[in-house]
Amino acid sequence: MSLSPQEHVIHELIAAQALVIDALSDRRGDAGSAGDADDGVRDAVTPEGSASAASSPAAAPPAASLAAAAQLMDTAERALHLLVQDSRRHGLTWAQIGESLGISRQAAQRRFSAQVPAKITAPRHEVPTQAIKQARDLMTDAATGRFDRIDACASPSLRSSMQGLSWQSVFEPARTIFGDVVRRDEPTAQVIAGLYRITAREERTLRAVEAEVLMSASGALLGMHYNPVDADAAEPTP
Repeated sequence: MSLSPQEHVIHELIAAQALVIDALSDRRGDAGSAGDADDGVRDAVTPEGSASAASSPAAAPPAASLAAAAQLMDTAERALHLLVQDSRRHGLTWAQIGESLGISRQAAQRRFSAQVPAKITAPRHEVPTQAIKQARDLMTDAATGRFDRIDACASPSLRSSMQGLSWQSVFEPARTIFGDVVRRDEPTAQVIAGLYRITAREERTLRAVEAEVLMSASGALLGMHYNPVDADAAEPTP
């Protein structure tokens, strides 16, 4: 369930953009209410939904805003290199690429045909073992209808996005749609723009799913959802 380079950079861009938006919002209000800041998501938890998330402490200091902007620039640079490589594979000339970027052919070739900067190719940081364990526990809690732990680590913005719904009302439809968990593969984890994305394939009595948990480095739950696994692509259960 690892992401391709293109898929990974898409997730990074979404998360990095959200980091900057939250950082700028914090600087503009220089605080706001503590309940509206902190780690945030844009969508409520849903059985088949998706969440784009951001992690920003209340009243983020200027250094945090700068770090968020730097994260977005580095991520955008990775995206640009990937798109240029893809354009070259599809036959675009350096002149065409330069025109699209508003620079000369020579400048485009110098920038993108040379060795890719280390910050683009550097290995991603690993997710701590404890964070993976926490995500696995949250998956189990959601699947078995035990919500104390989920409630304890849910970010304020996640609570706000639920608009007064209970955890049971959010997760109960998933059991109806997909059934109970029969087995779960070992979770895989990635750091995406400073956030932890942890996924695991679950075999269920009605339909297999990919369970995904999105968390901040501080352990706040930013989002959780299930993606149905395509039956044609599913591996047989041993």
